[in-house]
Amino acid sequence: MKRKCVKFQALKLRCEWEHCQSILDDLGSFYEHLTSHYYRHEGIATEVTGGQLACKWNECTVMFTNGANLLRHLYFHGYHTKVKWWGWLAHQELNLGSCQAPLNRNIIPELPCGFKCEWDNCSMVFDIADEFYIHVYDHAILAEKETLPDGKVVFPCKWVGCNYSYDTRGKASLCVARSKLKDHSRTHTKERCYACPWCGNLYVNKT
Repeated sequence: MKRKCVKFQALKLRCEWEHCQSILDDLGSFYEHLTSHYYRHEGIATEVTGGQLACKWNECTVMFTNGANLLRHLYFHGYHTKVKWWGWLAHQELNLGSCQAPLNRNIIPELPCGFKCEWDNCSMVFDIADEFYIHVYDHAILAEKETLPDGKVVFPCKWVGCNYSYDTRGKASLCVARSKLKDHSRTHTKERCYACPWCGNLYVNKT
């Protein structure tokens, strides 16, 4: 029997904010749930100590002086939860042994002040990584082909400073070309599609 693709398996997203153990199966609802934690306690859902705002996610000790940065950080915990779930499913699919790395599974990278799209003249900024990645995918999927002076038909990447283009001559359909451009876009967004459920490390693919 053909195995079901990891990303089409049902989501199980567990909230780890303070003592919450809610499990949701819808990503949009999960982000709404996290937002409610942020606003529930005195408008910012944090413990204020000496002007600093504490993240209450399990095993996270990061402090902030700016509420917007805390909220963006919390949303990334949500994204990290999703890709750790996909990592767990990939682990089951590939029958891998458990990770022995002595790392905190909920440590996430330092984030920019918003995820900024640099495709052509866009410059939109997002607080939720998932929304940013989907937005950039849309640019790639809707990209228009261009014909170069030498006759090549290409789909160029419009990210600022990028010279990549996908040559369609003698190759698959335009749909495939746009898909290749979508895959390339991850070099700019730094999207990582899987994470280890034990140590939290982020990976581009499940292998």
